[in-house]
Amino acid sequence: MGAAVSIVATNRPELKNKIPCLLLWVPGVNDGDFKGDVNEVLEEGGQKYTGKFWKEAQAEDSFKCLEEYTGGIHLVYGENDRYVSKELRERVIELVRQKGEPYMVLKGQDHSPWEFDLVQEVYKQEIAKLKKYF
Repeated sequence: MGAAVSIVATNRPELKNKIPCLLLWVPGVNDGDFKGDVNEVLEEGGQKYTGKFWKEAQAEDSFKCLEEYTGGIHLVYGENDRYVSKELRERVIELVRQKGEPYMVLKGQDHSPWEFDLVQEVYKQEIAKLKKYF
């Protein structure tokens, strides 16, 4: 959810072209696939929220926001994500790939948490990415 919010935030007038780099962990970028009720209470890994979140994200057109984003990106997904479909993951990866930005798909991993050694590699790559911008 935080990755989707970060993507949308990059397109806000006060932030547009001011965020040099995004580190995106398992973004559930929404293109209208959420069909639930806006008042429905959902839970992901102990975090509760209402369906309104995904309706709002859909209204913000997060794919368009990601397409328009001009900064650096480091994208990470788990191969066996229970919340983000493979089709949606592939669509986001392709968009990031077209921008020439790196992505990782962590073999055998879920949405979160990930194995310690894999996370250490993610951190290493992201620190290197951030050093290019800061």
